[in-house]
Amino acid sequence: MTDGVITFSLAVRQWNECNGGGEKVIDVPTDPVTMRLGLWASSYFKATLSNVPPGYTVVNGDYLNWCCDEENEIGTGVDHIVTLYCSYDPNMPPYFESDNWDMVNYILNHKQGDKSEVQAAIWYFIDGGYTGSDPEVLVMINDALANGEDFVPGSGQWIAVICDAGPDIQHTFIEVDP
Repeated sequence: MTDGVITFSLAVRQWNECNGGGEKVIDVPTDPVTMRLGLWASSYFKATLSNVPPGYTVVNGDYLNWCCDEENEIGTGVDHIVTLYCSYDPNMPPYFESDNWDMVNYILNHKQGDKSEVQAAIWYFIDGGYTGSDPEVLVMINDALANGEDFVPGSGQWIAVICDAGPDIQHTFIEVDP
């Protein structure tokens, strides 16, 4: 039961980090926004957000977008209505819940290799989809395992913001610099 208390305390601390209770402040709108995906050389997708009201950390514009779901698909070049969640939000939909968002946030801030290698390391932690032996991927995975537990991005670092288009649509997230 102690582990449950520790996990809950960490989730509360991380949620506070997303909501101004700590050093990092990230504020996402509660109403859905529009996301259009395209191909990009620096990440799995390029996400262009629009219809984001003023006053939030997330704004209209382009973001690096990563996949955290190998099973479903999402269309590129079309508008998707998405709800945004901080990756530490305890109220995110169940299909996004993972104890490894701290590891993913660590990877976002300690990338090595190209976009496919970063994507593979993300899948290792969120989707369990990487079982290969690429040295760059394994370095990122091992680095996150050694240093990423309980990681919360600090000032000047990136944080994952989930883009929820629904349970049967490929799950993605953007990198946000608060």
